[in-house]
Amino acid sequence: MKILIVTTEIGLDGGGMSLSCTRLTDLLSKDNVVEVTNSSATPIFTASGGIFPQLGESIRMEYKLKTEADKYQSFDVVIGFGGKFNGYYASLLAKQIKAKYILCLRGSDINLAKWSAEDSWYLYEASKCADRIVCLSKEMKQNILLIDRSAINKIVIIPNPLEDECADVLFPNLPSSVVIGCAASHLNEKKGIANLLYLVSEDLTCQ
Repeated sequence: MKILIVTTEIGLDGGGMSLSCTRLTDLLSKDNVVEVTNSSATPIFTASGGIFPQLGESIRMEYKLKTEADKYQSFDVVIGFGGKFNGYYASLLAKQIKAKYILCLRGSDINLAKWSAEDSWYLYEASKCADRIVCLSKEMKQNILLIDRSAINKIVIIPNPLEDECADVLFPNLPSSVVIGCAASHLNEKKGIANLLYLVSEDLTCQ
């Protein structure tokens, strides 16, 4: 089978979405022909000007869609790995080459989409085209259905794997009255890094 993965993030140096896309690509490549394309890459340069501000971007994307539809016309499946514009572009490409379309949603690209009219529209259009929608949790499924109720029979929940290995982390200077709730890697704004910094600063102030 020939599979095309459309994404904006892939590699071992990125965040969770990038690592997950890399893992999926490696897994599918064992028994299939897999290629990856970047939905945000624009292959040609266009002159600016005209009364339509988005004219240049629209010309570049039209060229990109036609070029990639010709390049990948023999592919059987398109996987849109990530929502927003990426999922929408992948859906257009899948329709152009008459391939099955799987939309994979990871986190903020669906859980926060409802707060953006533009992202919600992109997700709705991608969802309508999808043969299957893969997400990580029941919360993500509910957020998809807020935008597209007709997707209810397309959605499959596949959680991230829970690694078997665990480690004991010791804090010898931490008072016994302090309880650690949890810890996470790759801390960023979505993981609540601001709250963590605030908590630490408040603790230092009280000492």
